Amino acid sequence: MGNARAVEDFAESLRALKERSGRSYGSLATRMHVSTSTLHRYCNGDAVPADYAPVERFARLCGATPEELVTLHRRWIVAEASRRRARESTPGATPSASRGGEADTREGAADRHQERATTSGRPSPVADPPPTAATATASGPS
Repeated sequence: MGNARAVEDFAESLRALKERSGRSYGSLATRMHVSTSTLHRYCNGDAVPADYAPVERFARLCGATPEELVTLHRRWIVAEASRRRARESTPGATPSASRGGEADTREGAADRHQERATTSGRPSPVADPPPTAATATASGPS
């Protein structure tokens, strides 16, 4: 399935749930703790959330059945993977250009934190810079 088709199928599922619920974007966004514009981007196919959690919250607020939750999860997996592949295959592409900016910011921060983490799960201590010739002569010989 192509990138555009996968994302459109996902967005269509979100729009159908929203329409059926009768709730406004603002009402749903408030209950989901996201901005109205972010929710609108998801439903228009302009962005795909990096995590499934907001999708599930949205679906539950809209009264999705268990079967609809399964279908929506599958469509999210395909849409998110398509967006990720498209982003990775585009040289010089920025994450916010290919997906919603909020999701990418959280993902980027998590990646940076993970890179600094040690096996104990705590950030590695920052080492003092090595002494320079100026500091070594200023303090005298050791």
